[in-house]
Amino acid sequence: MVDEFSFEVEIKPRFSDFDLFGHVNNAIIVTYLEFVRTQMLERYDKEFNKYWTKLFLMIAHLEVDFLKPITPRISLIGSLRVSKIGNKSWEFEYSITDSTRKTMFVKASSVQVIVDPQLNRSIVLPDDLRTTLGNLMVIEKR
Repeated sequence: MVDEFSFEVEIKPRFSDFDLFGHVNNAIIVTYLEFVRTQMLERYDKEFNKYWTKLFLMIAHLEVDFLKPITPRISLIGSLRVSKIGNKSWEFEYSITDSTRKTMFVKASSVQVIVDPQLNRSIVLPDDLRTTLGNLMVIEKR
């Protein structure tokens, strides 16, 4: 059984995602993680949108464990949660599982920072963004 996450979305593999060995290529997995992350940001658009007009979200670190190959005709669920909040960064944990959530194919984490393009460096997380991220650490019961 897979741990509960605060955000979940269906991932629909495309024919072009599969390599010559008949499984989803590892580079595509990173694209799936980006899809999960952007879907979460869109869901919480009110909380995050005001920052993206002047600041940029950047990935500072990405770690991916490829646990099992993803083959055709498997329904996938991408999950995400906030696992740590620091002074200038926060960490997302991800999983990609089958639709029953019994088989985990990918486990990953990423560290994000907010960058001020005028200063060309990361900045301290604003308090309201820190609060929003903290709320995502709480598991949503559906």
